[in-house]
Amino acid sequence: MTEHPNGNNGNGNGEGHHNGNGNGHSNGNGNGHGASQGVYLPKDRFAAVDLTKPRLFPTKREVVKKTGIWKNLALFILICSAALAWFASPKSMVRDSKAVVVPSRRVDFASPRDGFVTQVFFKEGDSVREGDLLLTVESKDERARIDDTQWEIKAFRKELSAEKDEARLLFLKLSELKRLHQMGSLREEVVEEAGLGLQVKEKRIASLRIKLNQTQERENFLKNRIHEGEIRAPFKGKVISDIGLREKAFVKEGDFLFTLASEDSLVEMLIKEGDYARIEPGGRARVKFYAFPERTYEGLVAGFKHFAEPLPKSGITRHAVRVLVRMNTIPLGIQNGMSAKVTLEAKSQSPLRRFYDELF
Repeated sequence: MTEHPNGNNGNGNGEGHHNGNGNGHSNGNGNGHGASQGVYLPKDRFAAVDLTKPRLFPTKREVVKKTGIWKNLALFILICSAALAWFASPKSMVRDSKAVVVPSRRVDFASPRDGFVTQVFFKEGDSVREGDLLLTVESKDERARIDDTQWEIKAFRKELSAEKDEARLLFLKLSELKRLHQMGSLREEVVEEAGLGLQVKEKRIASLRIKLNQTQERENFLKNRIHEGEIRAPFKGKVISDIGLREKAFVKEGDFLFTLASEDSLVEMLIKEGDYARIEPGGRARVKFYAFPERTYEGLVAGFKHFAEPLPKSGITRHAVRVLVRMNTIPLGIQNGMSAKVTLEAKSQSPLRRFYDELF
């Protein structure tokens, strides 16, 4: 089937022919023949195509404006500049946000011997003074042996006292016999017999004294053994662990019993090994307790722990040093084990060294 639409003439007077096979004939100022695929678009459709061209084929300026490359580049430059300024600025502070409140002195007591825990004189939370007896550890039959020894001592003393009384009477009797012998009214054999009896009594007294001394020495030894099982407070402090599970129980030498801590506290923080030389004892410190975040407290570096601890990071094992900070004033309610953020004044550090420390 052949279709003859009106064609577009360049001068306004032409005709066009279009058949169903897609062959079209058009002329402008004359006759024109051309092959076209599809259907002719109306005039307004050409305008729509022209409007989509900028979106399909944008210019470089439009691409930069649309994607915001210059804006992102400016932000990137700003971030790099800030990072460079941060690394280049001298670092005069050392911080640790995970510092811990610790007692200035702390002792973990272990059993000094095998035995039973007896005579516990405290409970958890009690304050004790230096030299106070806290508890004793005794063996099963040690107290019985002391009691038996003390009974033997009493028996020896009683027997010795009786022997001394008898010896005193024999001495008086011998003196009287000697006086009678001198007067000629008594034979010498009687005097000699009385003298021998007094010598036997004196030997008996000497033997009892030796036995008494030996028994007393055994008593002292057993008492010293008891004292070896005594634990006394080496300083004024507070018991921070419960001994109830150990009371009246059998323990072996070296078993943990309880912990005593001083009542004054320090703040313990970690610093990198590279910052150790930058901190000096007596340096100023600022502490902010997480329990009381509204205020910052002043303190001083009290000292360093005598050993360094491994601090794994980024696959490289380095070491950290524990620093002890003594507070000028510690707020009421702060307990051992609470956390804090500590900032120490330190010597300035070169940018290169600072970059190395931050990297590793």
